[in-house]
Parts: sequence; structure tokens; C-alpha cells
Amino acid sequence: MSTKNPTRLRRELLEQAEHILREHHFVRMERIRCMIDCGEIKPSEVVFPSPPSAEEIIIEARKLYHFIKEN
Repeated sequence: MSTKNPTRLRRELLEQAEHILREHHFVRMERIRCMIDCGEIKPSEVVFPSPPSAEEIIIEARKLYHFIKEN
């Protein structure tokens, strides 16, 4: 990734960060759905997680950038 221009690198890091966070969100939602289907919790008792915000995506992208920069 070090040979890419800065704009392209930022865009790709944002896309990767969004993908990671959306996958985490999907897993949390599926876990809740499974617990509801199994009768472990009632739907009325559930507080569903919010999808990742733009701010969370930017923070995750910065983590990825620092990882790449260090290695």
C-alpha cells in the first residue's frame, strides 16, 4: 500500500474500516436474532446495536493506517 497515492490510500482504508465495522455489527445482530429464536431473550427486552457511525469508521481507519505505518 505504500506506493499508492495518499487519497487512494485513505479511501481504501475507509472502505476496509467500514467493512470491518459492518461485519461486527452484522455478527452482533445475528447473535441477538439467534437468542430471540432460541427463546433466550424476548424481542421486547432487546436493545439492538446501532450501525457504525462515520466517526467510528474514521477511528477504525486511523487504527489501520497506524498499523500499516508501523509495519
